[in-house]
Amino acid sequence: LELINNDITVNSAYCCERAVVLDNCHGLYLTGNTIYGANDALIMGNDNDASNAAQPSLIANNFISSVGNVALNINGSNNRNIDVVFNTIYSQNSTAMQSTNSQNEIRFKNNIIANNNGNYALYVDNAASQQLTFEYNDVFSTSGNHINWDNNNYSDITSFYYATGQGAGSVIINPDFVGVPTDLHATTGTLGNKGVPFGGVATDIDGEIRDVTMPDMGADEFDPINTTDAFVWSIDSPVVP
Repeated sequence: LELINNDITVNSAYCCERAVVLDNCHGLYLTGNTIYGANDALIMGNDNDASNAAQPSLIANNFISSVGNVALNINGSNNRNIDVVFNTIYSQNSTAMQSTNSQNEIRFKNNIIANNNGNYALYVDNAASQQLTFEYNDVFSTSGNHINWDNNNYSDITSFYYATGQGAGSVIINPDFVGVPTDLHATTGTLGNKGVPFGGVATDIDGEIRDVTMPDMGADEFDPINTTDAFVWSIDSPVVP
């Protein structure tokens, strides 16, 4: 299944609960999409996998946003050999991303995962029965409890890493999006160049070339807004006669 450069919008939770649902898809390639749901935005159900072991499925460079529920909801099982990289994932009223079932083999890298509603940015249950790799991601929630992993809350990356072995290279930074819930371009300067190169993802959601050594996390390779510009404070000399 290939889903490339689409704008998928579901404005009403009553007409359709989810924007995109993936079930029994082989050789996934989802890139460059804006996926917006009034309820769940992107559901990953059961038995999604790569077409072959040497070519993992790829979910990259997507804006995934929900105003009613979970933005990226991995609620199925047996999702295997999938790379979820360089995505910007946001929920306005629930957890931004969750994985709650078993036998999933998914690698998460270089994503921005955020909400501003007091829920968790990341929620993972049954972690022992999943093969998840979580590193070099920005995880931010206004609640201060940014991560819930197997019913344990984590407010900082250090304690999360030492408790679970996950989260290497990750940060907790408010991305300060241009305009939630639909415009998920980040603007925070301290978030720039926090990612790591990932083969096969050379450009961003806007088609701009990614930094080859220190790319930005999230779907957008961005130039942070400069908040330290110089300005004239006073002119002390020469003195006006």
